[in-house]
Amino acid sequence: MSGSAQNVLLYVVTILIWGSSWLAIKFQLGVVDP
Repeated sequence: MSGSAQNVLLYVVTILIWGSSWLAIKFQLGVVDP
């Protein structure tokens, strides 16, 4: 795998992890909304 392709893969994985954790926090706060 080339260096640029590996960088793109790492970038996508980071975005997916950050996005999923953000969605989980958003949904949790939405459920606990008073």
